[in-house]
Amino acid sequence: MPYKGVLFDVDDVLVNRRDIPGQLAEAAKYAIRASNYGGLSVPYTLFRPEWIKEHYGNSVPWYMEQFLAAAGIPKEELAQYVARATEKYFKAIRESGPRCTAYEDAIPALEGIRSRGFNTAAFSNSDRGTVIETLWRNNMLDFFHYGSELAIVGGDEIAKSPKAVTEALRLAGAGVGGSYVVGDTLKDADAGRGAGISPENTLLLVRKGLAVPKNKPADVLLISTLTDMLFLIDERSRRI
Repeated sequence: MPYKGVLFDVDDVLVNRRDIPGQLAEAAKYAIRASNYGGLSVPYTLFRPEWIKEHYGNSVPWYMEQFLAAAGIPKEELAQYVARATEKYFKAIRESGPRCTAYEDAIPALEGIRSRGFNTAAFSNSDRGTVIETLWRNNMLDFFHYGSELAIVGGDEIAKSPKAVTEALRLAGAGVGGSYVVGDTLKDADAGRGAGISPENTLLLVRKGLAVPKNKPADVLLISTLTDMLFLIDERSRRI
């Protein structure tokens, strides 16, 4: 019988990655300059952090396609420049990722989850190698080790989706029944629910000072810290 698991998004859930909007925009601008259409411009609103954050949870190639299509690059040439921009983004994230630090509540939450009998897994739109190094440098990688396996799925392997959820949980020896997904975007919640995670177990982390996403479904639970998740699990266990 599979264990129950808690699947964490990494960027801006366990680790502070406020540099992501800027890295996405810069990678797209690089590809536009490198194209035969380098003189074209992208509507400024697309490069605004607010627009980028509003669409968090989409894949990196999705973002690049929006930027480059808006710049006027023809559809038949789009794929090569999307690939170039995506590669540039992942390179920048690899270089900056290890310098990013864990939130203060991250390690206590991981310890608390494991002590309550849950297995922990992670998924991310960042590439797997960057996630592994970032977690290692922040003393969190051991929470995702299961023998020779690491229960981590990166965006370079599987884009955030129900498939990514089930694969990450599988690597942790967990099934979807009774498991949780903790993310900071509605895409994270949608991926969990699409994989069969109970709606009441899809938790949306909105840290202090950040806005609640528009169109949040009523059955997606909000938490403001990872400690809130432990309180929620404890409260539910007392009701059983």
